[in-house]
Amino acid sequence: MPARSSSKSPAPSNQPEPSEPHYLGHRERLRERFYSAGADALSDYELLEMALFPALPRRDTKPLAKTLRVDTADLPEVVGKTEEVLLTENKVRSAILGGMDPQQAYLKFGKF
Repeated sequence: MPARSSSKSPAPSNQPEPSEPHYLGHRERLRERFYSAGADALSDYELLEMALFPALPRRDTKPLAKTLRVDTADLPEVVGKTEEVLLTENKVRSAILGGMDPQQAYLKFGKF
């Protein structure tokens, strides 16, 4: 009689393996929802996220939009705060690209 293997194989999952990460196509899905159902179909932070798309074309805007929306009450405040955050980010990035230690750049110019 052959010896039994002591290692158990994992139970089969009913969920299929995702072929692509969930975040791929996120911007397009938001745009489609906006154009098909209107602004009322999106939450406040999703509208803000869409407004940030042109300013941050290659960055995930969702965390920034959520942070800005939670901390402020109305859209003019959010826009002002967004400008401040983007200016700080540019100062930090410029300092790092100029050779400054990243930690020192964040300490000098602030976190975003």
